[in-house]
Amino acid sequence: MKITVVRLSSLGDTVLITPILRALKNRFPDAHISVLVKKEYTPVFFESPHVDELIALDVQGPHRGVGGLLRLTKELRAHESDLFLDLHRNLRSRWITVGIKAKRKMAYNKRHWSRWALVHAKWLPMETRHTVDLYFDALRPLGIESRQRVPEIFLKDEEIFAAKKVLANAGIVEGREIIGIHVGARSEVKRWHPVRFAHIADAFQEQGWQTVLFAGEADRQFLKEVCAAMHAKPPVFIQPSLRRLMALIDRCSVFVCHDSGPMHLAVARKVPVVALFGPTHPKLGFWPLGEGDIGLTANVECSPCSLHGTRPCRKKLKECMEYISEDRVCEAVVHSLRNPGEEIHVRAERSPVLQKARRR
Repeated sequence: MKITVVRLSSLGDTVLITPILRALKNRFPDAHISVLVKKEYTPVFFESPHVDELIALDVQGPHRGVGGLLRLTKELRAHESDLFLDLHRNLRSRWITVGIKAKRKMAYNKRHWSRWALVHAKWLPMETRHTVDLYFDALRPLGIESRQRVPEIFLKDEEIFAAKKVLANAGIVEGREIIGIHVGARSEVKRWHPVRFAHIADAFQEQGWQTVLFAGEADRQFLKEVCAAMHAKPPVFIQPSLRRLMALIDRCSVFVCHDSGPMHLAVARKVPVVALFGPTHPKLGFWPLGEGDIGLTANVECSPCSLHGTRPCRKKLKECMEYISEDRVCEAVVHSLRNPGEEIHVRAERSPVLQKARRR
């Protein structure tokens, strides 16, 4: 049996299809499972026992433009899949679905109008469902009822060892708590204030915990602002390769980040997450799925203002991010360290950890 699974969007969305691949492999252990994703995200599936073949969408190369899409469709037509599963449901994936040969074609219900209503009318016409649950709904006709929802990615032992060595060379001591902080975000409006990142990083180091900063190439200037406001300068990793980023996150005790792709990488490596949601909202279906993971949101009346948090703030105040206090983030991190796997409703407005650092 040949199965082809398609997801052509961002890093986080790509990570979220891993529970589906696991469920398909468990249901059809002898099936040949191919995965079509963007070229830059293929490393997510390296070493996965649930994937037999990777098909890379290269929009900067042979699959660029309409001609490239036609070329890709022709390539996929030669696969002649028994099952073609579209877990994206955008114009490109629908075109491919129509153009390829498959005995059975299936797609998930994207709930487009429900998300539209939440963003534009602040009204949720149906119960909140995570995107992974919507994926599983699509598998019901195949007799798959699995609810093992948490994503997973696989690392080789040598990759983990290499990450340990990199951190050791940067002064990180094995065996002590490491708080990873990824300051990057897809857009400026999704970013927390750089001084607040600096304050919590200083507070963690004052507590005796080690801190490591991460950022993407587009976040260099923002990262400079964070570092300029800090007293101590922790190790910084800018745009490491995707596999290296996974391995470095794997060494963290807690991972603090925005609603972003690295958030889902941490979940997939079972690293406790404290995620900041501002112009986006967990109700859109992309909250971190790990046991005890914490998603912080100010729940302001205008949030969410867009599906992916890319539109400028119409109030020009960014209240959705400004109202997430340093104290709330610190308390969430402390809770994750001391009570792993336990859910929490964060209420505190004064964190002893942060107050200690401020006094010093």
